[in-house]
Amino acid sequence: MNAIYELPFGRGKLLAGGAGRGLDALIGGWQLSGIFRWNTGLPVSAPIDDARWATNFQVQSWTSLTRPLSTCVTKGNATTAPKLFGCDPTFAYQSFRNAYPGETGMRNIFQLPGQTNLDAGLSKSFSLPWSEKQKLQLRWEVFNVANFQPLGVLDNSRSGFGIASDPLVRNLQPAKNFSNFTAIQTTAAPRSMQVGLRYSF
Repeated sequence: MNAIYELPFGRGKLLAGGAGRGLDALIGGWQLSGIFRWNTGLPVSAPIDDARWATNFQVQSWTSLTRPLSTCVTKGNATTAPKLFGCDPTFAYQSFRNAYPGETGMRNIFQLPGQTNLDAGLSKSFSLPWSEKQKLQLRWEVFNVANFQPLGVLDNSRSGFGIASDPLVRNLQPAKNFSNFTAIQTTAAPRSMQVGLRYSF
């Protein structure tokens, strides 16, 4: 979604419509613009099972859910990493079972966090006194205003996204790195700014 909004200040505008040339040069001609994007997260399959004989053809099987489960992404801090099942890792860990013989497990049943981004710009146009057709525009543009960095890479090690056999029956606890995110998506650039001057004639 994109939008352009001309601020209502200066000569002929809603506010200070009768401003003189000097004041109009200062407060008139300002414009805001922005582009907002929102994307859903990529799908992710269930954790891998603990079977020593793969039933998903030549690769390790995914596990299957034994009860309803939703992701609950939590933020990390100085000592802990963000998690896909961060609200209750033990409940999540004990909600899976190993695939039965001939099963392949559950594929693409969860979603990674989505991605939002906002780019914004502030510009001011100056009419040059020697020609109405010539203008000078000063622009300040900010990309990724909120500096949002989407999570996108899970720890795919056996302890990070693997399930032992019958975790609920055996009351097993997940490893500390279970469902941890290990990196951000490389497609997201950090916040950056640029200033430009445009001469139109």
